[in-house]
Amino acid sequence: MKENDLSFKLKDIESAYNTLMRAKNLSNKGEYKESEKICKELITNFPKYYAAHRELAKIYIEQKQFYSAFQHLALALSGDQSDYFSLLNLEALTYELEFFETGQDLSELIEIVGKKYGIKQHSDVHFLNKGKILLKNHEYINSAIEFEKCLHADPQNEEIALKLIESYEAIGKYKESLELIEKFISGSGSKKNNFIYLLSAFPKSLIQKNVKRYITIANNLNAEGEEETQRLFSLARFYHMEKKYAQAWSEISKANERVKLTIGNKHLDDKNWEENILRWAKDTEFNVPPISDDEPETLPLYMLGPSRSGKSCLEKALEWIPGIKLGFENKLLSNATSRAFNTGDRLPATFLPFLPDQLLPEFVSCYRSMFRETTQGTKIFTTTTPGLITAVPAIVYALPKAKFIFLKRNPLDTAFRMYFKHYRNSHFHSYDINWSLDYIKWYYDLADIWRIKFPNAILTIEYESLVTKPTENINNIMTFLGINKKVPNDLVIPNDSGFSDPYHALYK
Repeated sequence: MKENDLSFKLKDIESAYNTLMRAKNLSNKGEYKESEKICKELITNFPKYYAAHRELAKIYIEQKQFYSAFQHLALALSGDQSDYFSLLNLEALTYELEFFETGQDLSELIEIVGKKYGIKQHSDVHFLNKGKILLKNHEYINSAIEFEKCLHADPQNEEIALKLIESYEAIGKYKESLELIEKFISGSGSKKNNFIYLLSAFPKSLIQKNVKRYITIANNLNAEGEEETQRLFSLARFYHMEKKYAQAWSEISKANERVKLTIGNKHLDDKNWEENILRWAKDTEFNVPPISDDEPETLPLYMLGPSRSGKSCLEKALEWIPGIKLGFENKLLSNATSRAFNTGDRLPATFLPFLPDQLLPEFVSCYRSMFRETTQGTKIFTTTTPGLITAVPAIVYALPKAKFIFLKRNPLDTAFRMYFKHYRNSHFHSYDINWSLDYIKWYYDLADIWRIKFPNAILTIEYESLVTKPTENINNIMTFLGINKKVPNDLVIPNDSGFSDPYHALYK
């Protein structure tokens, strides 16, 4: 009900308003259960009383019931899309719920409404929300732009600086990241551990001269819980750079044991699923449709391999090609899957194997449309999301021109590189060397199956050959892609072959 809705009698409107004020007062006192009860009764009697929906959403946000809050805010805004501050809340909820595509659509609406009404107050909140959504969606260049606006408005904000550094690191802007980190670890802020943790993942060449100071800072930090785990990962990486391998191994072992206590047997669930995927890949005949007129003009290039196998280095090494756009670990495929599920009026999901066959045409249509929209004006669009190894047949079905480069690396080097990385989620195999070795074998076995089934679409490259003979390998890639361009003579790809060598004796 709108406050001026003439379909209700004036006394009904006044009564509803007074009841809502009572609910708000209770909410302000922290009496959420009683306030929630009143709001629900109001909505039962007046389903279009948008103010009651907004108040109920506020209660649910306080209680971290984000999906319920999202539903009621969406209902409230269906009656009034000019409510700028409710739009901000809804945008923030899309981040909590990982509805990134919805969040990006909302971000555009918020900017339109803000400009229309001349609203500038709290615009930094919008930039922060939008930046978080873009970062989670792996749109690092755009997320950096939003966080830069936020940090300009609030230069001492540690949370914003951490998000900006995360965006910078993903696109290789290490110099800018380092300047920010030095600023905040030299100050009196409370999040030095977080900055040190991000710093420890930087290339050795950039931080080598100051690594002793970073070790001292990390050793003097007081941390608990997740922050202590991060501190141990940081120390291990710094000690590795200093070639103090026994100390590095001691810290990294403690860090991984802490994580293993929290994840239980989740890696076994993944292993069972992986075995099923391998059987499915072996036993299924996959059709490759002919290239059609409605396919995007841009060439889709997927560089796939287990985490830490050198995909990002290869992607960066191709950046000189005219017309190429780096997509990093973008989420176009999962977003297209989610949209296909929604079209089918099903519960939202982003995992392609769960998609019923009858919704495959919707997936193809969504994926092509989103790919075309993202890649306008580019000749090649890269993707390095490692999990897409299971989606190769679906990608080929949706985008028959797609090309794949499978990167293989010494399994022990890959497993130890994983062991030194603290993943935010999934990758449960990475916290034990043997688990990782099993996973890597599965990944390469699946890659070999796809190479046999889609021979014209796949090129396999060994990491060790790539870093020692970059020009030769990049020339092979150019031929594979049908590009007639001379490879730069000064092309250098960072080489950390033999990463695991110092730890073989310690591990055994």
